[in-house]
Amino acid sequence: MFANFEKAFFPKKESGKKIPEEVLKSLSEKLPEGYVYTSISDNAVGITPLNSPISIQGFSVQLPEGLPEQFKPSSWNELSEFIYRTQRKVKLILDEDNCIKINGNRFEVDEVIDFPFSDSKYKGADLFMVPQPFQPPFTILIKGNDVIKTLTIQRQPYPDMHKSLFKSIDNSSFELSYIVYEEEEKINFNFKTNIEKAKTIQEVIDSLNLYNSFIKGTIIINNIELPRPNEVELEDESIIETINFWEKVQVLNNLLDVEFLPEPQTEFEDVKLIEELYRSLYGKLPFKEDVNINNLTLNGYQGDTINDLINKYDLSFQFIRTSNVKLLGAEFELYSVVAFFDFIVKDVEIISDNDANLIIQPLEGKNIFQSTKHFYSLEEAKKYIEQNNISELHDAQTLHKNI
Repeated sequence: MFANFEKAFFPKKESGKKIPEEVLKSLSEKLPEGYVYTSISDNAVGITPLNSPISIQGFSVQLPEGLPEQFKPSSWNELSEFIYRTQRKVKLILDEDNCIKINGNRFEVDEVIDFPFSDSKYKGADLFMVPQPFQPPFTILIKGNDVIKTLTIQRQPYPDMHKSLFKSIDNSSFELSYIVYEEEEKINFNFKTNIEKAKTIQEVIDSLNLYNSFIKGTIIINNIELPRPNEVELEDESIIETINFWEKVQVLNNLLDVEFLPEPQTEFEDVKLIEELYRSLYGKLPFKEDVNINNLTLNGYQGDTINDLINKYDLSFQFIRTSNVKLLGAEFELYSVVAFFDFIVKDVEIISDNDANLIIQPLEGKNIFQSTKHFYSLEEAKKYIEQNNISELHDAQTLHKNI
């Protein structure tokens, strides 16, 4: 199984293009017997003993700061491997004569490393050992909960001789990283959602669905299904609730013909309004909530019988409220039919001609409650009142107990 993972997620370091053999042979002719030039990168060659192990002297190595305290390279190869894994260069401090000894023979620095296809030469500047860059980014295909996404993966510097770190680099709201444990032959995956990076509500939903697929153990990466992680039951439940919320936002996005923008920290009032709008505009139902009020303003009443409302039971008042709503980066007009129930008028204060303030209190053993139904247009709201839907408003259900 690990062999499949390794092939899919752990591309090996690629060797550079080799200098042609005829060029190496020509350059080697000027070297002492027993030494040849070999290709060490795309455009550089270095002196190597022909038939014996290499021993290099004449300089010391200045390790960069920030390396693990326990790292003490025991060989040149180990140092080379470590600076490759960390992508850190190391400074080579030459002896006073600026020469390097290879198996006892002294060579000028610009002889040790040559660039046959350029004019580059060592001219007394600082000399560094620079690692070969990591292999280019590659793509992987992720599938889960009917979502298919391509991620671009890049190896990252990691200060360990037996582990390799890879991360997605797409600047996406769905992020993937994994560590390859080369000795243990295992891979540890980490998935994260970052709503701040999402550009649309649908992108948020897709990222959350992929994350949910991961914690359920149904996600597939490059045709390999990952096992379910441990101890995710509570997270599984909370992620489903979050998906349901953003799916409601997407429905409203389409119904209202606006462009809601993802926000990582959604305010309670915004969540409350989303639930209200979804119930009214998609569910076509009103909602109710208890209110703590002691007066109602009545505008435009006619006649002189307003005092007849005092101590009268089974009263209800309804009206149309127009609001300019700013929600998740969008702005739109909203028309709401609002009705009040379970109150009794105790007094009337005349404000002006046809305007009065009603002093009210709850009916005995009850709370005053307000029912609301939102509409796209003023015409729809007026039509709803004309159809005498007061019973539907009275029997509305409460929304916000669990928000």
